[in-house]
Amino acid sequence: MDYYIEGMDILIEGNDREKIKKDYAKRVKALRERMGMTQQQFGDYFKIPKRTLQDWEGGKRKIPEYVLDLMEFKVDADEKNKEK
Repeated sequence: MDYYIEGMDILIEGNDREKIKKDYAKRVKALRERMGMTQQQFGDYFKIPKRTLQDWEGGKRKIPEYVLDLMEFKVDADEKNKEK
């Protein structure tokens, strides 16, 4: 079965969909670890329920790409502000 991923102009075939979900899961976890936060702290920081983060990191659900991009942008901006 083939899938179209929202916001992307590519066709995802069969099991590749699960691989993409796992890649997003790794990015979410890496961002959280980069900040040195637990899932609860990270969720509180972004006002996202801990269970949602668990689902994203576990690959049960895929975080919308734009949400992940915004989260990364905020973390980058916060880190730059700390350097000043």
